Amino acid sequence: MKIAISSKELEILRKSAEGFSVQEIAEDMHVSQQVIAKSQKEVLTRAGVSSSINALQALARRGFVLTEERVR
Repeated sequence: MKIAISSKELEILRKSAEGFSVQEIAEDMHVSQQVIAKSQKEVLTRAGVSSSINALQALARRGFVLTEERVR
């Protein structure tokens, strides 16, 4: 089973898994809280999981490589 995920959705998942609130993510990404909540729900539904951490684990199991981006 393939999971389609955009770079923005991945950013939201990562921030959620790190413990950031919907409000904090929305402020950081300059979008509404509703956009973040909807995106989270859609990704979790597509991945068939109940949390951002589970979604990241599901992506990793399917061969998606999760790397930490570093700014120099």
